[in-house]
Amino acid sequence: MATTALTMTVTGSIQGVGFRYGVCEHARVLGISGCVKNNPDGSVTVIAEGDRTRLQAFLDWCYTGVRSARVDRIRTVWGQPKGPYQGFNVAIDHHP
Repeated sequence: MATTALTMTVTGSIQGVGFRYGVCEHARVLGISGCVKNNPDGSVTVIAEGDRTRLQAFLDWCYTGVRSARVDRIRTVWGQPKGPYQGFNVAIDHHP
């Protein structure tokens, strides 16, 4: 059962470089549930739920995780889990 939720809005050169898939893979390794999706403005939203210590490690990884990406900023909001999520997935883009 998830104990904490973390929502991140990540900005930088992160779309089209495998960032979402790297995030998804690392979240699965850490046992975090949630999803990641591209936004029309070029940012990426990550919704993650799990143990706070693992979420902090996940956040730290997101700053440098994918070599082909350049993360400029991550805005974070910590809160209560809203799940239920089944594992961690890449959400389908709803914009062209």
